[in-house]
Amino acid sequence: MKKLPTLHDIFFRAAAFPQNYGFSFIKADGTFSFVSYHVFYELAGRGTSVLRQRGFQNGDYALIALSDNQDILLAFWSCIFNGIIPAILQAPMSYETESQSLEKISKITELLDNPVLITDQPPESLLNLFGDLRMIDWKEIKLQTEHNHTTYYHLAKEDDPAYLQFSSGSTGQPKGVLLSHRNITSNVCDISEGLLLNANKISVNWMPLYHDMGLFGYHLTALHEATTQHHINTIDFIRNPFLWLDAMSEHKAVITGCPNFGLVLCNRFLKKRPPNPNWDFSHLEALLNGAEPISPRVMYEFNELLAPYKFSPKAMMPVYGMAEATLAISFTDYFAERKAYHFSRTRIVRGNFAEILPYDHPDAMEIVAVGKALKNIAFRIVDEANEPKQEQQIGHIQIKGASVTKGYYSAKANEELFTPDGWLRTGDMGFVYDGQLFISGRFKDIIFFGGRNLYAHDFEYIAQQIEGLQYGKVVFNGYFDDQAGQDRVICFLAGISPSKREMISKELKNLIMDRMGVSIHEIVWVKPIQIPKTSSGKLQRYKLLDAFLKGEIQSS
Repeated sequence: MKKLPTLHDIFFRAAAFPQNYGFSFIKADGTFSFVSYHVFYELAGRGTSVLRQRGFQNGDYALIALSDNQDILLAFWSCIFNGIIPAILQAPMSYETESQSLEKISKITELLDNPVLITDQPPESLLNLFGDLRMIDWKEIKLQTEHNHTTYYHLAKEDDPAYLQFSSGSTGQPKGVLLSHRNITSNVCDISEGLLLNANKISVNWMPLYHDMGLFGYHLTALHEATTQHHINTIDFIRNPFLWLDAMSEHKAVITGCPNFGLVLCNRFLKKRPPNPNWDFSHLEALLNGAEPISPRVMYEFNELLAPYKFSPKAMMPVYGMAEATLAISFTDYFAERKAYHFSRTRIVRGNFAEILPYDHPDAMEIVAVGKALKNIAFRIVDEANEPKQEQQIGHIQIKGASVTKGYYSAKANEELFTPDGWLRTGDMGFVYDGQLFISGRFKDIIFFGGRNLYAHDFEYIAQQIEGLQYGKVVFNGYFDDQAGQDRVICFLAGISPSKREMISKELKNLIMDRMGVSIHEIVWVKPIQIPKTSSGKLQRYKLLDAFLKGEIQSS
């Protein structure tokens, strides 16, 4: 087996680069602070020494719940250099009110064996929440690090556990994906090769570091090549997407990324606010678009809105990945023309077959190709019995390779993860055409109706053709009504004023019947805050349906 570098090896190499290679942390007002790889490597080594003085050692688990990117990375590397296995989690806005992020931390502390919580809150203020859980106030560690001149670097082995990535939980409870140094560095090497990355290609990132795209895609991959990386706090991007666009233009970014919900946010801002006339995106070669279903309409609209500022459509790069594969599984070709693929919606939902159609055919639906498998990973399409499907036949996507986890932290969660011959079940459905992978949807998001397999996101994309229906505020689901003895399709809509509801309800029902041949049984009007999402913005459809069926949500 090919010898791979450990995470320490990657950072040690980057630290040898000149002082102008490193991290930039961009603030909400656009100003930034810069730290070279050399200096940061030294700081993390000091932080490791401080943690060891506190009694933490190789094999411990640490939950990093900090809000500042620079603090997160310093804590992360202080753990890595000590052999501590960290998990970066979304920091709650407040520890005094209930929130999804606070609930997630509580559940994970119950799952792990005596972890330490690294927070920016005084531990004594959290005793009522976490009891006798070991806690560290990161502000104290930072202060000691500044005055400590002793460094320590634990030299791990390739197959040692390195990181615990908690999945976003879009279709169930978050699971701890245990990743080794081999898993991570194998994927990082593949991503670097797929992006033709080198030290002179600047990257800009707003994706959160508690998400695999943020940590592995735009931190560790950049570090692997000593590429200078600029990080924006996610909350600042959400409040002002122009911060990301400004940074890409100002720093001449070559590599960046943005999933569908981020593009939607940018499109909305670009149509409401005057863009910066001095923007120049001519340097950009790869904007990775993944992490959730890719909407062709949203993608093309983004391309058009930024075209006046030298944004090339070739830079829009659809990709596919998941936490269980560390991050990336397949890439489309780097900086290449994107071909549009249109398939028969009827054949997909009725026959599980992807029949190609002309773009203007009334039954045509566009599905975005997400490319070919990376070098050290493979995927296959199979049926329920794990028998391979032919090209254009829709089936279950399974993966195998050096970057694929050996399992979750909890043995119980691993029961259905692998096939008898060692392939990991992704939970996604898809097919292969023209040598490329296409994702048709999540298996758990399939709406069964009249013997057909329909996908929730397909309903939602169609619905967004109606003015006023926005991504993230229209959610479809399905369930079997035992009393009526039949399948039901239900739609949850948020952000619609009462005066427009009757008109939109009628238009939506007619559109879905015309395009999908399905009757919407019920439309439930909800508040935006009632639509649950993961920490990375994915819709948690199952939670919304569950709350409705339990009577916890009624039309507002």
